[in-house]
Amino acid sequence: MIHTILSAEDFRQALANNAKVVVYCQVERDPECQGIKGELDRLAEEHTDVSFFALDLDTVRDAVAQELDDRVDPPSYYLFLDGKRIDVVQGAAQRLAEAMDARF
Repeated sequence: MIHTILSAEDFRQALANNAKVVVYCQVERDPECQGIKGELDRLAEEHTDVSFFALDLDTVRDAVAQELDDRVDPPSYYLFLDGKRIDVVQGAAQRLAEAMDARF
């Protein structure tokens, strides 16, 4: 299951309450971002020990800019372990799967 981050507080809670976190940064109106959702759902089902969150950059970017790169381009994935950012992956969901296998 992919949860939605709607605020800076949601973001902080996601990191505080979960050991392994993937934050999917996307833009809701971008067709490429929408096309990735099916693959993310599959990854979330396969990796039950990882918590997945989606963040719409158009609405939440400013609230979490300190934790994320200001220049992030969607689609991007941030991997966190115990609240610390350990990797950033951009592009296809396949790159995310490879990064998860290497880092988690």
